[in-house]
Parts: sequence; C-alpha cells; structure tokens
Amino acid sequence: MEVLPRKVEVAVLVDRKHKSFPIKVDYVGLSLATTLQEDIDVQIKTPGSYAVFLR
Repeated sequence: MEVLPRKVEVAVLVDRKHKSFPIKVDYVGLSLATTLQEDIDVQIKTPGSYAVFLR
C-alpha cells in the first residue's frame, strides 16, 4: 500500500464471545456466547430483516 490508513474500524454481524483472533470489534449487530464447535448461519432476507441460526 502506498498510503497507510490512520484508523481501521471493524464491524461484525455476529460477535461470538470466544476470541480466536486479537481483534477489537467497534460495531456489533448481535452478540452470542457459543462454543468453537457451533456454527452460526445468518440469512439476510431484505434490508432490516434477517435470521440467525445456531447449529
């Protein structure tokens, strides 16, 4: 990169409580406590309408 950004902000749809990476999240849509074995499926139907499934 020729120009480095001054600041990087991170937004996530679903924030899982366990941390695999040392990244600070600035904006969170939904926060869930899960295990590493569980999967999260997010389905966006229309803007503002979504479903979250824990498998």
